[in-house]
Amino acid sequence: MIELDKKDMAQLTRKINQLKLIDKQGLSTELGKMGLMSVRKMKKVAPIDTGNLRQNIVAFVKSKLLFIRSKAPYSGFVEFGTRFQRPQPYFYPTIRREIKVLIINIENRIKKALK
Repeated sequence: MIELDKKDMAQLTRKINQLKLIDKQGLSTELGKMGLMSVRKMKKVAPIDTGNLRQNIVAFVKSKLLFIRSKAPYSGFVEFGTRFQRPQPYFYPTIRREIKVLIINIENRIKKALK
């Protein structure tokens, strides 16, 4: 039979509560940071002609979801190219890198909370 000491049970409860806080506050904080960093990096690497493409890259949170978009109507043509223009990817490579950073940051928050 396994018995839990009251001290151990209190420590376990505290750690579970810390994980719940990470879920509520930490995740939204990390998503917000990811959105801001993604937009900043996209604007640095996006090609410049008139500057309209860079000005139309935005991030916002709606219903606890992070949205990053380029509102310029020709964004897809720049990203994927056309038969007359070579692709100049700026959006998806940045998102892929930032998702990896987001995962690492969340894992670090969890490890820190469990210590």
